[in-house]
Amino acid sequence: VCEDANLHSSPFARLTHDETKFFNAIQRAAVDAIEEARGVPEGARATLQASLHFLHVRVSTRWGMSLPIHTERGALQGMGGAPEASKPAQDVKLRIRDSSPAFFVTHYGRKVQGTAYADDGRHYARNAFELRLAQSELSEGGKFSGNSANPAKSGGYAKNWEEYCATPQG
Repeated sequence: VCEDANLHSSPFARLTHDETKFFNAIQRAAVDAIEEARGVPEGARATLQASLHFLHVRVSTRWGMSLPIHTERGALQGMGGAPEASKPAQDVKLRIRDSSPAFFVTHYGRKVQGTAYADDGRHYARNAFELRLAQSELSEGGKFSGNSANPAKSGGYAKNWEEYCATPQG
């Protein structure tokens, strides 16, 4: 997409993001159902579910560490398998973006809203004005998915930043 925009001097904007998984929010049954639909073998799915099932956490409070807390569902932020377990949550956002009016059009006429794998995403638009719409769509998806963009690991680029910043929206 970037090469197409540069090669043909097309209007272009990109929003990159890394997801933060909401603690204990991703339903394990949903993770397993999506993985089964994707054709992941039973043994691999069982291993993933088992790795999530026995998680315990301790919370640091002003009174000291809590007793171990068994997690009933979800994949913890920072856990090795958490990006894999968060794939079903990414599907919600990609479905919303698929119907978005904010997209990049390649030189050959192909519409590209965005792409994501596990907990990293790239979303495309024609200009900075549309990046705002793409961000709001991702935020809406986050309300239902158990994931949200981590601002410290996210960024935006647009060829027309100066034009956008001169407007009330910028």
